[in-house]
Amino acid sequence: MIRCICIFCCATILVATAAVGAGENAGVWLPEGVRVSASVNPTRMTIGDRILYTLTVTAPEGIEIVPPSVPGEAGGFRILPLGLRQGKGTISYLYDLRMYETGEKVIPAPVIAVKNRDGRTASLSPGAIPIVVESVLDADSREIRDIKPPLELGYIPVRLFVWVLIVAALVAGAAILFLRRGRERKVSAPPLLPPHLAAYAELDRLLAMNLISQGRVKEYYIRLSDIVRRYIEGSFGLKAPDRTTEEFLAEAGASGLLDARARTLVGDFLEQCDMVKFAQYGPTGDEITGAHAAAKRFVDETAPTSTKD
Repeated sequence: MIRCICIFCCATILVATAAVGAGENAGVWLPEGVRVSASVNPTRMTIGDRILYTLTVTAPEGIEIVPPSVPGEAGGFRILPLGLRQGKGTISYLYDLRMYETGEKVIPAPVIAVKNRDGRTASLSPGAIPIVVESVLDADSREIRDIKPPLELGYIPVRLFVWVLIVAALVAGAAILFLRRGRERKVSAPPLLPPHLAAYAELDRLLAMNLISQGRVKEYYIRLSDIVRRYIEGSFGLKAPDRTTEEFLAEAGASGLLDARARTLVGDFLEQCDMVKFAQYGPTGDEITGAHAAAKRFVDETAPTSTKD
C-alpha cells in the first residue's frame, strides 16, 4: 500500500512539472524553417591577419530578416562589413575581423531578428566561435639565446690571400660593367605611360590571358582588382593597394579626390571583387563581363580629360 502511494505522488509531481513548463513556453514563437549559422576562415591565424566571418540566415517565404546591428568592435575584434550575398531563401552577411592580441579568443555571437507577416518576432543566434591567434614570432625567437663563443682566427696563407684579392677585383669589375650598362638602358628606355593608359593596356592584356576559359576565375578577379587599385594610386596618390575597400573609400571621401559617383562606382566594383577573392563567391558569366566593363568605365570617367586617348 505504501509503495503504491509513493508511485502516485511521483507521477503527480511529474505531471505538474510538465504543465508548468508548457505554460512558460506558451507565449514564445519559434519560427519554422529558419536556420542561422556562422563560419570563419581561418580559425587559426597570426596576429593582425584578416578573418572572414560569414553569418548565414535561411528562412522560408513570408519571413522578414532584420539586418544585424554590428558594432565597429566587439570582444576585442575590429569588425568591418564587406557586404552581403543573397540566394533563394538565403542571405549571408560578410565581415572582415582583425585581432591584435594573441591567445585563444572567442568571436561573440551576433543576434538575428526575424519577423513573420503577423508581426511576431524572434531572436536567433548561431553561437560564439573560438579561434586561436598566434604571434608572428616563433618560440625560439622569443627566448634569449646564449652568447656564441668567439671565433678562432687561423693562419691565412699568402697564396689564398692573393686569390681572394683576384676574385674581389673580378667581382668589382663585373659590378661596374653591370651598372654602366644599366645607365645606358635607362637613357634609351621609353617614357612611362600615364596611369590611365597603363590601366587600359593592362585590362587588354588581362582579357588576352583567357583566365576565365581556363577556370581561373579567382585569379582573374585578383588581377582585375589590382589593376584598378594601382591606377587609383598612380592617378590620385591614394594608397589603394594597401587598404581594405572600406578604408580606401573612407580616405577617398575625406580627401575629396573622388566625387560621389566615382566612389560609388569603384566601391561596388571592389566589393564584388572582394566577394570572389575572400568569400568564395562564384560569379556568373554576365557578372564577369560586367566587372571588366566596370573597371574600364571607372578609368574612363576619372582619367584627365586633356590626356585621354
